[in-house]
Amino acid sequence: MLYTINTVNTNVIRSLGKGALYFWVQLIKRLAGIISIVISVQYGIETMLWTIVILNYIFFIINGIVTGKIINYGFIAQLKDIYGVFILSITVGVVTYYGVSLFSIDNYLLTLIIHTLIYSLLYISLSYVFKIEGFFTYKEVVKNLLPNKRKRN
Repeated sequence: MLYTINTVNTNVIRSLGKGALYFWVQLIKRLAGIISIVISVQYGIETMLWTIVILNYIFFIINGIVTGKIINYGFIAQLKDIYGVFILSITVGVVTYYGVSLFSIDNYLLTLIIHTLIYSLLYISLSYVFKIEGFFTYKEVVKNLLPNKRKRN
């Protein structure tokens, strides 16, 4: 969930000509990532995946602190801007996961399709209900991509 924000933060550092800072931040993050993965893979794939998830949160904090020092838009300000979408995503994910788990479906592809459809429908519906700004932005983008209907005389 934080991949996009981490990418934006690192692009801010690069775009402002802070190449050396970018290099050192990335080097530290990559070394920490490699070491963590090498250690965690010994305990199984699930442990390794959870390690990667936790690392992304840590990287978000690091990127937010560094970006905050450069453009005065740090970790806390970014967190305030995304917490609503973040909570919505987690809630919909948990509801979808446990809701679909109530049914015994042996086909993995069917399970994936059902999870995707339910998650998408819930997320879009709740984004509309809670007036999530991103929903209305995407709605306008899609609306502008659709061909205009011509008036009939």
